[in-house]
Amino acid sequence: MFIRYKIKIFLLLNVFTVCFVFGAKCQELNGHDYVDLALPSGTLWATCNVGANHPAEWGEFYAWGETKSKAKGSYTWLNYSLNKGKALGNSERPALVTPKIAPEKLLKYCFISRHGVVDKINELALVDDAASANWGKDWRMPSVEQIEELLTYCNFEYSWQGNAYCSIIRGRNGNSIVVPLSGNYVVIPGEKTSRNIDVNKGGFYWTRNLSGSDDLYAICLQISDNGSKNKSAEIRYKGLNVRPVVCSHVADTIAKANGAAMLKEIVGGNSAAETDEAKNFPFTSCTYYLSHSFNNTNIENLFNTFIERYPYLRYTTALHDVAMSGNVNALFMLGYCYYRGLGTDINQSLSRECFMKAAEMGDSRSSVIMFVLGFADKYDRKCMGLLEKAVQAGFSPAIVLKTIFDTNLTESTIGMEQKAIIKKNLKPSVEQGYAEAEYLYGEYCDSIDYIEKAALHHYPYAAKRAIQLFAKQKDYNRAIRLVTLFKDNPECDVARHLLLEIQLNCDVPEELVRGLKTAYEAKNYDAVKYGYSRAKEKNISLPDMEVIMALCIRAEGDTNSCSMANKTLTEYAEQGNILAQEELAFSYEKGLGMSAPDMANAFTWYRKAAQNGSQKAQNYLKNRNMKW
Repeated sequence: MFIRYKIKIFLLLNVFTVCFVFGAKCQELNGHDYVDLALPSGTLWATCNVGANHPAEWGEFYAWGETKSKAKGSYTWLNYSLNKGKALGNSERPALVTPKIAPEKLLKYCFISRHGVVDKINELALVDDAASANWGKDWRMPSVEQIEELLTYCNFEYSWQGNAYCSIIRGRNGNSIVVPLSGNYVVIPGEKTSRNIDVNKGGFYWTRNLSGSDDLYAICLQISDNGSKNKSAEIRYKGLNVRPVVCSHVADTIAKANGAAMLKEIVGGNSAAETDEAKNFPFTSCTYYLSHSFNNTNIENLFNTFIERYPYLRYTTALHDVAMSGNVNALFMLGYCYYRGLGTDINQSLSRECFMKAAEMGDSRSSVIMFVLGFADKYDRKCMGLLEKAVQAGFSPAIVLKTIFDTNLTESTIGMEQKAIIKKNLKPSVEQGYAEAEYLYGEYCDSIDYIEKAALHHYPYAAKRAIQLFAKQKDYNRAIRLVTLFKDNPECDVARHLLLEIQLNCDVPEELVRGLKTAYEAKNYDAVKYGYSRAKEKNISLPDMEVIMALCIRAEGDTNSCSMANKTLTEYAEQGNILAQEELAFSYEKGLGMSAPDMANAFTWYRKAAQNGSQKAQNYLKNRNMKW
């Protein structure tokens, strides 16, 4: 057995994980959770919208400056509480009649005289702030500056959270908030009432600030499903969501308390023996093989996946002073703050200085980091010496990395003598449950059991490798176990054809159905028939399985086949099976197995599927302006 990769750095994340273990990222204020995204201002963002009970829930919609939500069709100028003018004609702007006739239109927050009573106030008072009014004075709607900071310092990712399409806004410390793209209530030209548009396509979130150029508009954060995100100006009567932030003076108090607690914990011990936590670390791997070379991009990728123990870690003067006094834990933390730019500017030079100083004082974590950073530029004998010290101290990440480096894992087969030495070196780390060591040990010992053990210690690369080996041995049930455990992990992306083979041959009914669906969608009808026959042999029977087989029969195209398929679809549709309802509606719509299309029955079944939660049926009816 040999490993098909040249030297690969996969330990840097684990070194940080030795210092940090998973912990709660949210704290609570007045019954509402908030998260620190490591923003320079220290802003703490709420985890939910106003009116929502969980992060992906839409919550309530508010016109700008109003603190109560309204009926769905009521987001208009006529119903806007801060407007006294009448909307005549143009639904997007209030009636701008001569001041002599109607001197008051906008009652507050106005700097253009023809629009109303000029007060030159461009930021909402607490009494008009939906966050403060509903959650208490410690919460506020965000400012424009806080939105800009979010756009500048955070990554925006996208995923479905149940039935809501959301943006996951992730800070540089790994913490994140979930923001649903819940649309906005607006009056469409030609209509008199408002309705929600852009559901699951756009998220619109008020700030507390007016537009600088037109007081009929206020600034909001706009996030689109196509990946674009920016601040934009929206007409004030529109119904938008509100995502609160903790008031700055409260956030400052919280930051000081967190900083003091963190510093107290960091300062704990100051000798290398006290701070080297390798022996006490619950060896749970959360990294993966990255690249064929040592370079800054790949090191940065490792940092990006880092989940830290201290969710509020950031640069402070106190942390700097303790680090400069020679505390190795504080030096390690300070080096990380400089590397990631947490509470300070990113400074690679100062980061390396901190890690090097800590390494020279005997900190094994910093020794491994300096070895990796040293090779990002060139071979560095000093860094190699630091790595040797970490190995002698029994630091598992260092042992595994040194093993890889010494054996220079190339395409050539490792000899028996080398294998014996490697196994001997890795054995202590394997016994401690260090996932990367278990993986390498399994490869060198030709033992799939050790590779599986590494996978079960949450090492995705080992899971991917074990799945391949299990499939090769036709041990499909052990393979599907790992597929299920790592189904949401992008680092364990199993080849489609291999995944299909595993699903169609395993004994897990739900996975078998997934395989049948995949095969049907790929028009691989032979695979559908194969998986169906295997299921029958094992006495496995599920409604979706029967429905998919019926679809396969329908796909053969002749009238008799379609008619036979429709009988099965009708049977399961009447039992409430959503897939059967969708497909039966399609058969009626296209007239498959019938003398002619039957749109009345098609709409009936689309409505039933939509009422049962079918997104496909809901979109079909929505595109035709039909209700369900």
